[in-house]
Amino acid sequence: MKELFRNLKLSLYSKKGYKIWGYSIFFILLILFIIFNNKVNIEVLNKLVSSDMFNISGMLAGFIFTGLGMIITSNSKMITELKETGNLCVIKNYYGGTIFCFILTILLYLFKTIFSTFVSNTFFIKIYLFITIETFILALIFFTISLKILSAIIND
Repeated sequence: MKELFRNLKLSLYSKKGYKIWGYSIFFILLILFIIFNNKVNIEVLNKLVSSDMFNISGMLAGFIFTGLGMIITSNSKMITELKETGNLCVIKNYYGGTIFCFILTILLYLFKTIFSTFVSNTFFIKIYLFITIETFILALIFFTISLKILSAIIND
């Protein structure tokens, strides 16, 4: 029973599961943006994309780096099995994707002022801020799943 549960967990957090999470969150937020485009003003989006998002992204990316280090250096039974079967690279890629989302959020925040200065059309500014928020939300969801993976490996 424990093996079945472990295989089910690994299939949920596989590369295919990673893509499904990413696409579904993107399309849900895109639909919400299309529905509420006229209701949201630029000031609200600018307040959402603030320095707090920058700080939180950097801090959580550091936590993910630490978690990846704990997984790679762990000597647990599950890690040994994953190394033997070659499935550890899927978990490494998952953590790498999470770190990439956080770093992308940081870069999008840093270029926000430059983009807002050179683009005067509010629709394009809204899209830019929407992409920043979407990337941050996606990174938070991947962060939560990465913590569940780390918990499953540590508890094994």
